[in-house]
Amino acid sequence: MAEETEETTETENESDGGSSSNKLLIMIIGVLALLLLISIGIIVWKVLLAAPPQQAQLSEEEKQIQTLKATEANKEIVDEQKEFFFSMAPFVVNLSDQESKHYLKVNIELGVRRKEILDEIEQRNPQVRDIILFVLMNKRFEEINSLAGKKQLKHELISRISNVLRTGTIQTIYLTDFIVQ
Repeated sequence: MAEETEETTETENESDGGSSSNKLLIMIIGVLALLLLISIGIIVWKVLLAAPPQQAQLSEEEKQIQTLKATEANKEIVDEQKEFFFSMAPFVVNLSDQESKHYLKVNIELGVRRKEILDEIEQRNPQVRDIILFVLMNKRFEEINSLAGKKQLKHELISRISNVLRTGTIQTIYLTDFIVQ
């Protein structure tokens, strides 16, 4: 019986020693697997995020050419957004009020996007002035005295003047002087 107890104790010791070596082996394999995953991750990260070789090796001349092209593109955008102005001679008109006499003195500037439209406005100046005079003379004091009335007047003038232009339209109208008596 004593021999049996010794054998069981030796078997238990072997199994304890075996399980601790198994645990150690599993831990080593786990650490190696983790290091392998980290290494693969670093390699993939460097490859994917590396700058394309052609971009990294651009010469100074190529960089200047790209900068020049970008600058030219920006200039074209700015030119498209540029506004040109045509100053009309002042207008002095009687308003169409029946109850009392009111006079309107107004200076108008026409805003357009292209110079060709300015040339056409200059050629058609008598026709444009006639349109403006006709619209102004048919307004009453109450119609143009408020801010909303002035905005409506601008929209009406833009619409009517743009209808006679062939090369483009009026973008905006500026009332640079507006006096009603």
